[in-house]
Amino acid sequence: MYKKALILFFLIVVITSCSYDSSTIQVEHTQNLSPTTTPTPTIEKKKGYVTFWFDDAYLSTYEIAYPKLDEHGWQGVLSIITDRDVAMEKFVPEGNSIMTWTQVDELYNDGWEISSHSRTHERLNEIENEYILKSEILGSKTDLEEKGYFVPSFTLTTTSVQ
Repeated sequence: MYKKALILFFLIVVITSCSYDSSTIQVEHTQNLSPTTTPTPTIEKKKGYVTFWFDDAYLSTYEIAYPKLDEHGWQGVLSIITDRDVAMEKFVPEGNSIMTWTQVDELYNDGWEISSHSRTHERLNEIENEYILKSEILGSKTDLEEKGYFVPSFTLTTTSVQ
């Protein structure tokens, strides 16, 4: 158990240890805008001390939280499960709809941070196969970067450890 926890910790440190400043993020956002989706903010976006973090990219984040935060010029962080088919299988039967990549793009282009959240939302502390663990963590970041997102964070998925 200790070895698995150490590997998990190491992978998370490696993923999140990149240093960046806000000008780097702005350049990345500018480079990733498609010609047809140029954002036109109606109010100035603010930097703050509180982070609104939204798990699993539920459609309610797009339909409810995004418009409310945008009224105040605020953004949030969206934790994305990169295998959207698995996300649909896991969350839609529970009554939750999942955002489309187009909706994720809209939030990202409006200044939201995209956080890697594994590929399939498995409980990472329960995965014993090191290859699968690396695939879940590093693969999700790679999946998001291949879609053009700058990914400065990782959202851990675990079960409580007693």
